[in-house]
Amino acid sequence: MIKKIILKAAAGLLAIGVIATVAFSSIRPANKVATGYRYETEKITRGAIRKVVVTSGTIRPLKTVQVGSQLSGRVKSLHADFNDIVKAGQLLAKLDPNTFEAKAQQATADLNAAKAKLLNNEAAMRKALIIQKYAKRALERQASLQRKGLASGIKLDLAQRDAEVMPAEIEILRANVENAKSLISQKKALLDQALIDLEKTEIRAPTDGIVLDRSVDVGQTVAASFTAPELFRIAVDLRRIHVKAQVNEVDIGAVRAGNPVSFSVDAYPSEKFRARVIQVRLAPEKDKNVVTYTVIIEADNEDRKLFPGMTASVSIETAMRSDVVRLPVDALRFKPSRIVLEQSDLSTDIKTFLQKRIGVARKALELTDDQVGKLRDVVSVITKTNSRKMPASRAARLFDKILKSLLTDNQRQKANAIKIGDMEPKTAIVWVLSSNGLPRRGVVQVGLANRDYAELTDQSLHEGDPVIVRQRKVKKN
Repeated sequence: MIKKIILKAAAGLLAIGVIATVAFSSIRPANKVATGYRYETEKITRGAIRKVVVTSGTIRPLKTVQVGSQLSGRVKSLHADFNDIVKAGQLLAKLDPNTFEAKAQQATADLNAAKAKLLNNEAAMRKALIIQKYAKRALERQASLQRKGLASGIKLDLAQRDAEVMPAEIEILRANVENAKSLISQKKALLDQALIDLEKTEIRAPTDGIVLDRSVDVGQTVAASFTAPELFRIAVDLRRIHVKAQVNEVDIGAVRAGNPVSFSVDAYPSEKFRARVIQVRLAPEKDKNVVTYTVIIEADNEDRKLFPGMTASVSIETAMRSDVVRLPVDALRFKPSRIVLEQSDLSTDIKTFLQKRIGVARKALELTDDQVGKLRDVVSVITKTNSRKMPASRAARLFDKILKSLLTDNQRQKANAIKIGDMEPKTAIVWVLSSNGLPRRGVVQVGLANRDYAELTDQSLHEGDPVIVRQRKVKKN
């Protein structure tokens, strides 16, 4: 079974080789190709690589408090202005208090009237208790005289009526007393409300801070309905500020709380400010089918050079490598002419690529020595054929197909749960000049990359080695 798969793969590759051989018969010699282009190189260097996400944002105070009025009225006086530093409880403005003073006086008078009514009801209650006491004595006296035949029955009936009515009268008066007490509580609450409203005519700072904005002037009428109108806006502390930045959904996966940030503003174009990401908000914002996420950045502003509302050009550092061997990114983008590609023997690259794949599979799937040996035979068959036109992706698919046929049931379950390609180091193609002046292709392992450099993570090339970054066609004289 294994041999059949290998033989079929080899037969396909041989067919490709025959076609490629016919095509190569019409190509110019290598030394003539070399004279047709001039290649520019850059050396591999050692240094730092920073990967950043570039965006923009708006500078905001750490905390902003809107100061409004719960009352409607005319502004009588102002006691704070733009940029004033204020303390909690400090008077900022005052509304005309005349209407509210009158309401407070009316509430005071109502409360005093309620107290007087309570005193009147309490006095009536004491009077009724005394009358009840004498009504009981009169009833007892009339009953005694009746027994002696000295009093008529009518007088006895009247005395009995008075004695029985008095408890009901007392209950009525007791209820009047309680009602008077409740009325006092009600009037007191109305007085308290009037005094609170009178106090609210003085607009005071709710916190320490600096006045960013004032929205009223003396004589202006403030109308408070369902929402309190904003009179002042106070920044709690401008010695620390936030930058609210929008990051595209493509880049947000690399941004984390704690990432270092540098930013600049147009007011100080030559100065870089340092900051740090403190929050990545999960709620998306969508504008014209572009999805972004809000990132909150915090920075020091001890000298208060940064003003709220300034636009910041932000660079969020998502990864950093220091003192690493690095390739210029232009070397990874470089692609030689079609003729050079056709003359390049890529079989060595495919062999290196597949041998690395064997190492990854051996570790991930715990392959036996026998399985590894069979896979190496497969690699030998592939690379011995004319495979210079075979893409690495096709070689990988062929390798994976043969690998699965060699696995045990337990190994196959592991293979289904993982992807060998995802476990491999990231590879890239670079081109160096060979001794005959032609570009020679090489496969390297790369790590962190930005728009200038890519980290070289293997030993295939070294610091100081030149790599091709571009080519220019030489004009014939």
